[in-house]
This record gives sequence, structure tokens and C-alpha cells, in this order.
Amino acid sequence: MFNLDLSFITSELSEYSGIRNMGVGEFHKEGPRTFRHYFLKVWKLIFIEKEIFIFALIQWVIVLLAYYLWLQIIAALPISEWIREEPRVKYLLDFALTGWLFLLTALAAFPIGILTGCMGAAHYIRQSGQKSTIAYCFRLILPHIWRLWQFHWIDGQITVERIMERLPERGNWFGFLRKTPEDIYYHSWKCGTVGLFPAILSGQNIYEAGRESIRLVKERTGDVIKLRGGYSYFCWELGILTYIVTVFWFILDMGIRYTPDLTSRFFLITGVPVVIAAGIIMLFLRPVFIIASCEIYARMNKDEGGRSLTVPPPSRSISFATALLVLAIFLITAYLFREELGKIFG
Repeated sequence: MFNLDLSFITSELSEYSGIRNMGVGEFHKEGPRTFRHYFLKVWKLIFIEKEIFIFALIQWVIVLLAYYLWLQIIAALPISEWIREEPRVKYLLDFALTGWLFLLTALAAFPIGILTGCMGAAHYIRQSGQKSTIAYCFRLILPHIWRLWQFHWIDGQITVERIMERLPERGNWFGFLRKTPEDIYYHSWKCGTVGLFPAILSGQNIYEAGRESIRLVKERTGDVIKLRGGYSYFCWELGILTYIVTVFWFILDMGIRYTPDLTSRFFLITGVPVVIAAGIIMLFLRPVFIIASCEIYARMNKDEGGRSLTVPPPSRSISFATALLVLAIFLITAYLFREELGKIFG
């Protein structure tokens, strides 16, 4: 059922001149300006189709729950032993943390993929002159949930690994600011998958969607790189601000209350600024990027075929069991975290 090999996207685009020039010259200047244009346009749509904001809000809650589960394993493991750098213990802890992070990413990718699909569906429904509803959006994306999950699982894993690589190290607190050879592959993936999500919504399988996304990059290079560059610019600026706040907060906390288990304390202290930054991205920036991606892809198809891209109607072969499974996942999640949700909404 799963075809998780999308490495051909980075292989084909890593040497593409448009990607290699990302962040310099015209793209560096036009990226933020282009994103601001889309920001105003998309938020006009969100004020009309308010379910898009609801989808984004639920995504943020999912990120909060995933971070909460991450803290649970951090608190449970003997991190203080890790700090002593005992080789055997450090190896086991590395393995446990990596495995737990992998499972968390897979778990969070499923509902995030569904909700991202609903955002794109709401946009296409509006473009077709119909009124979108939450139920209608879910019905439209149900045939594509497994492919959406595959893509968001891979993308989430790449993003998380990149974030972990950029975390500060002892004696190298600002190493994340330097450029590395891996940057070109990361940008190749992020730019190369701009059209993958809307292609999945149009009914293509994961491999076909990948090829279609490459075609979008090559035929709409300026649009794609300016959008991705603008989105990355604002996320990067927010990330730097979050990092500065986190460092000062951590230093201040250590001055008040010292603990030998610095790793656990670090992830606990960083929770507040990280959660706030994630909220800004998930609620205000990411919906703009998602809908703008759909718009660029639809524009390319319209120019080539003389028609607007629409999401295919839901297949009648969708079983009741599939819909029940999706509903059950949300209900189980709500039950498992009922106390935390009660504190948030109570």
C-alpha cells in the first residue's frame, strides 16, 4: 500500500539552478513580498470560509499533544546518565529517542495530513462557486487520506530531522546560523513538494504526484520559489526570535533553579516559546502556504488545459468503516488527553 520512496524529487532538483539560487538576488527580495500578497488574499478567504481556521487550530492542538508526548519520554528516560557520556547508555538513549520521535511523527502526520487536505478542499470548493462545510471537506479528501498520510509522514520526518540537526550544541550555540551542504537538499525537497499535495488532491498516486510537483517547479519556477522562499523567510525569522527568547529564558531559569539534568529541563523550558511559535506558524502562516500552493498548481493546469483544477467528487466505494476509523482516531485522542483538553477549554 505504501510507496515511501520520493528521493527522486531531491535527486532531480538538487542540481536545478532555480533551487540553488534560492535565497539570493531576486528570490531573496521577492519571496517575502510575494508571501505578504498571498497572506492578504488567503486571509480574506479564511474570513469567509472559517472552517479553514478551524482545521489550522486543530493542527496546532495536535502539535501540542505531540510535544506533550515527547516530554513524557524525556522525563521518563535517565537523561542524567546520558550527560555523563557513558557510551553504552548514550547509545541506548539515542536509539530510544530516535524511535520515539519517529513514531510521534508518524502518529501526528495522519490527522495533520487529513486536516491539510481539508484546507485545500475548502479552497477548491470555494473556487468552484460552492459553499464549503467541514463535512463536505472531509468527504472530498477521504479517498486520499492514505496518500496524504504518506506525504506528511515523510515531510514531517525530514523537517524534524532538520530541526534536531539545528539544535544548539555545547560550545556551538549559534552553529544553526551557518549554511551547510544539507541545505540544498532540504530546499530541494521543500520546493520540490509544493505541488505534491494539490496533485494528491486531484486524484494522483504518490509517485505521479511527485512527478507532477517536479513539473510545477520547472514550469513555474519563479512562483514556486518565491512562495516557498517567503514562507521560509518568515518561519526562519520567527525561529531566530524563538531561539533568542528560549536561551535567555533558560539562562534565567538556571540562575533561579539549578538542576543537573539539563536536557530534560531544556525541553521543558523551551516548551512555552516553541508552542507559541508553532501556533503562529500553524494558525497564520501555514494555511497561506497551503492554499497558495493549490492556487499555483491550479493556475498551471488551467493555462495548459483551459480548465480549473477541482477535487474529484468522493467515490461511492468509500466504506463506512473508513469514515468510522477516522472518527475513532479523533475520539480516542480526545479521550486519552481529556484532562489536558479540559484544562485548556475549561
